[in-house]
Amino acid sequence: MKFNTKQESNVQQVGDIENTNVSIDTSNIDFIVTLLSTSLYSKPIESFIRETVSNAWDSHIEAGVDEPVILELGKDTEDNRFCRIQDFGVGLSPKRFDEIYKNIGSSTKRADNTQIGGFGIGRFSALAYSDVVHITTVYEGTKYIYMMYKDGNTVSIDMLHSSDTIDRNGLEVKLEIKPGDYENFKKAIKSQLVYFENLYVIDSTIEGDAPTNYFENCIAQQYNNFKIKKYQNFWVNTLDGTKELNLVLGKVRYPVRIENLDKTYSSKVSSYPISLRFDIGDLEVTPNREEILYSTKNKAVIEAKLDLAILEIDDLIMAEKTKDYTKLSEYREALTNVQYLDLLKGKDENNIVRIKLTDSKRNLTYNGQYFEGKNFLLTYNTMMNYSGLTAQYLFSSGQIKYNQSSLSIGRIKENFDRVYIADLGDVKNISKRYIRENFEDMSYFIKNDKPIRHYLKIYIQRIKDIASENARMRSQGYNREKTFYDHEAFKVIAKHIIKNLKKIQTFNDSKVPKKWISDTKAADKAKRGLVKKQGFDWKQNINVHKLRHKDYGGGVMTNSTPYVMKDLDKQFKSLTIYSDKNCDRLRTLYSYLKPPVRPMMVEVANTKMKLLDNINNFVTIDDFMSTDFKLMRNIATVEFLRKEMPFLEEVARIQNLEKISSRLATVIYELDEFVSEYESATNIYSVTEEEKKLVKEIYEVCKEKDYFNEEIKGLFLKHKKELLNSKIFVDFNKRGDSSMGSRTQIPENRINLIVDYLLARKLIRPNVKAVLKLKKETIFNNIEEDESN
Repeated sequence: MKFNTKQESNVQQVGDIENTNVSIDTSNIDFIVTLLSTSLYSKPIESFIRETVSNAWDSHIEAGVDEPVILELGKDTEDNRFCRIQDFGVGLSPKRFDEIYKNIGSSTKRADNTQIGGFGIGRFSALAYSDVVHITTVYEGTKYIYMMYKDGNTVSIDMLHSSDTIDRNGLEVKLEIKPGDYENFKKAIKSQLVYFENLYVIDSTIEGDAPTNYFENCIAQQYNNFKIKKYQNFWVNTLDGTKELNLVLGKVRYPVRIENLDKTYSSKVSSYPISLRFDIGDLEVTPNREEILYSTKNKAVIEAKLDLAILEIDDLIMAEKTKDYTKLSEYREALTNVQYLDLLKGKDENNIVRIKLTDSKRNLTYNGQYFEGKNFLLTYNTMMNYSGLTAQYLFSSGQIKYNQSSLSIGRIKENFDRVYIADLGDVKNISKRYIRENFEDMSYFIKNDKPIRHYLKIYIQRIKDIASENARMRSQGYNREKTFYDHEAFKVIAKHIIKNLKKIQTFNDSKVPKKWISDTKAADKAKRGLVKKQGFDWKQNINVHKLRHKDYGGGVMTNSTPYVMKDLDKQFKSLTIYSDKNCDRLRTLYSYLKPPVRPMMVEVANTKMKLLDNINNFVTIDDFMSTDFKLMRNIATVEFLRKEMPFLEEVARIQNLEKISSRLATVIYELDEFVSEYESATNIYSVTEEEKKLVKEIYEVCKEKDYFNEEIKGLFLKHKKELLNSKIFVDFNKRGDSSMGSRTQIPENRINLIVDYLLARKLIRPNVKAVLKLKKETIFNNIEEDESN
């Protein structure tokens, strides 16, 4: 740092006056050195850290070295902590050490504003903290070891040893950390060295088995990974967490004493977490370099820079309030952070440098479009958090479970690598085996059987419901936000979400690696070969007895066909349920099911049962009676619907329900179609006791695990209230043919009466056309018919 040592004098001498200059008595030099090194510094630890690193940094500048200065907090062999600061600069020759380093006030930096020092006393700051300081310097192939120490008012520097070395030039200063001061050294590193570039901190005091969070929060991790952002007139950092105004002179940071400035600045400026930027030589500092001198010149320079910083921050605030975002994530974050201007963001919420805004009103836009901020966030959060999607299958604990899981988009995002678009009900058994052997636990499978607009309608209705509920609560005096359904905001968010949902991985039979299939089949074949080596002949025949209905008189019989064992999996390519001969359970299931959904069912001799264990597609009747098979769940779902809505088929026979409620009619006809497909092959009233018992068993198995056809069950539960109320259609349909299986229609002149009744009792929501028809024609058009009855 340049110093002006030749200042013009304004003092005029009058008369014959003897001029005598002040001098230093060399006999007092030890006292002066001790005074400057001990009493000069009010904060010894901070001063030692600052002055020593400054000298190391200056040495790198002089030598043109780009490598970092090293600061280490460590432990010696006696478990004493120390602080070591090492540079790789010019080093000190014995001559320079004697002429410059030992002499107080001597400096090589007073003509250079690229270097920090210049007073010539900073190297003695170590003595303000410790009585003994170890100095090691390397110069041109020789290492010199010195010890600087205090003894009363005497300061000595002794050379202890010199030796040849291959080490590069440089200087190391090392002192012992007093007990209890380790944390103070860490704080000093943060406060004094935050703007020193090319500095690397090592904390070797950490034990090898220290907990992980200790490593993350140690000073080395913090210092070597923090961020600095340099604006035009000020700098900010994520290390020290200061909330006050500072300035940085060269590399050294100083507090700004607002009360010492001539201008009055608002309290918000004093709390700005910024450091005004000055070059070395712009400001004068106290000899101990702990403070800025508040001279008239310095104050003017500081005030001018502060004014520029305020204008720069005002421009940043204005730009932040009118910013247009192209990334939805950044736009949402800006809408959430309505009270602050973020100057610098670190790795988490605790490392953000921000300024609180006095006026939080903003005009933020997304791709040039303005949205009401709070309402936009409500729409987004509703769409992300509402569980509107259903994963029909879940792979958990080694099992593929047909278990409806309600998923939100946010949850899908969190588990993105374990969510798949797939209908596992349609994949092959080998594909399910691949899932069980290769997929992560808690993998979800969503059946993509509904168009996107179906889900969009669900989310739109959810947003409208929340807005209505908020309005209702506000009307009752509760503090609720005023929200509304913003179609444009919904479109923007939906487009963003759909774009990302399209990235969800799919799974089907084609996704199973062919090599894995071939390897698996080879392993199975080898397993069967082991059986062959033990005496089993795969070329032998096996008689397979296929079940079929008797031609006359009812009942079940079999047709026997011989097959070669090795060809069975080629002859029976779909699900085949088998048992030993004359199994009542298997034959009852065969009688109950209709041909379109009935799988192949066969019997084999009891002695041949074990031969089918490793044949593809063959499943025993006992294994089939579990929730792993879709057919089982469908049979149980039919029984579920019969128990919940025993009049379903009677209502479904009415052919003109859509005139009253087309929406409900669609649901009723869909449920009835499902029941018709999986109900008994015979008339419902002709079901045998054995069949009833079997269906009950199937239902209880599925009920215990709550495994049903979730699509059909979900459809019923969604409309349950109206479906149960639909029995009113049967009661009003007096003219219908009551014989089983016949179709009927509600008389046209009773429709208005039914619609009126439904509206009055709030049982079912009729069609809009039906309501308008009622209002136009009134409900009295049924009088003539009633009189005729």
